[in-house]
Parts: sequence; structure tokens; C-alpha cells
Amino acid sequence: MAHIVSTRCCGDEITDNNMDYPKDWRSLGGKCTDVGHQEQGRTIALHSLAVSPKVQGCGVGKTIVKAYIQQVNNSGLADRVSLICQDVSCAFHI
Repeated sequence: MAHIVSTRCCGDEITDNNMDYPKDWRSLGGKCTDVGHQEQGRTIALHSLAVSPKVQGCGVGKTIVKAYIQQVNNSGLADRVSLICQDVSCAFHI
């Protein structure tokens, strides 16, 4: 029906490095690098929200984002959620 893809990063702003991935990720064994997911990060970069065309326009996107933000708040894993999107993709307000 819908899904969200996100990553944790350090800092208040999302950068291209945050959205990248280590080119040698297979040999790193989950160790942190200067690009990609930062386990110690306090910002969640929400960069993909997809809703099935059959249910678009019914509020599913808004509902899943609200639930996601609530889970982040309840978990204490981050201080903020940053939504990465194009202007045309933000037709709803949370």
C-alpha cells in the first residue's frame, strides 16, 4: 500500500553525502563512514515515500508520515525528521 525509506544523519541539513553510500560497503562490515547512514545521527532524512496508485488521494501518504513521525518521537532515536522532496511532491501539510 505504501512505504517510507529514510536514513539517519548528523547535522541539521541533509547533504549529498548523507544520501550517498560507501562504495566499499561490502568490506566495511557495518562500520560508519563519512557518507551514507550515520548511526549516531539525530536527524532522520526521509527521502522516499511511495503510495500505491490505487489509494493515492485518500490520505494514506499523510497517515503513514504522521505515524512514522510519531514512531520517531516515541523511540527517542532522533531530534527531527527532514523531508526531502520536490515542491510538486508536497501537496499535503502535516
